Amino acid sequence: MKINLALRLLLEVGALVSFAGAGWALGSGWTSWALAFALPAGAATIWGAVFFSLAVVASVITVSPIVTVAFAMLFSSTTRLRPPVSNGS
Repeated sequence: MKINLALRLLLEVGALVSFAGAGWALGSGWTSWALAFALPAGAATIWGAVFFSLAVVASVITVSPIVTVAFAMLFSSTTRLRPPVSNGS
């Protein structure tokens, strides 16, 4: 278990370093510094949001069937498609 976590940490740090290297190579002058910071920060933010939401869903699903159904009902009601709004013409 600890080896898996260590490998995962090394892979994630390596990915962030590669994003920083790509940002450095894409920019020139001060933009290379900005991209070297912004690309890994953006990637980490997106990865954290996706991973955290998946972890929340997995933890809720494993709690009980009642909580799973309530969670599904909540998210299905908030993501329902709305009809298009006419502009009056």
